[in-house]
Amino acid sequence: MQNILITGANRGIGLALTRRFLELGQRVFAGVRNPDNQSAFADLPGDVRTRLGVVGLDVGSDSSVREAQRRVSSEVAHLDVLVNMAGVSPFPHDARLDSVDLGKVREAFETNVVGPLRVAQAFAPLLRAGASVARPARLVNVSSGVASLAGKDNGIFYAYGVSKTALNLTSRPRNPQPRARS
Repeated sequence: MQNILITGANRGIGLALTRRFLELGQRVFAGVRNPDNQSAFADLPGDVRTRLGVVGLDVGSDSSVREAQRRVSSEVAHLDVLVNMAGVSPFPHDARLDSVDLGKVREAFETNVVGPLRVAQAFAPLLRAGASVARPARLVNVSSGVASLAGKDNGIFYAYGVSKTALNLTSRPRNPQPRARS
């Protein structure tokens, strides 16, 4: 059984991943902003719920992330997988360059870029503790097609697209293979 932490685990893709990993018999820590609202998990069978830990985790808050790390590390000695799923796409999504709200761009950048970095830093010791040559720990930063420079063919999703493009850069391997120079 693997120990998995998923941020943004109470809705959308994060919730679907949480449910799927639980179906596969994994132990899942569901990182959510409001742990008192567990309605997304109410229909899980009792035997599955025993492998679910709902953890308060707001990726935009240093103290929340530190507290989540303390909580998870008090229950397990290592993590096998960290999925940074939490994200925001500020409304209006279709704002054009001349009307994009820069405050919303900052908000998206804080949640979609700084948040995953904050969580990865806090949980790195638990990931390292679970890593081996045969079974490396995994850090998964979930991005979007909107972040593709090659596929960007419209002038919308500025806040979300810019932040997810930056997240892609943070997700590059630490020591990529050098490119041959011509």
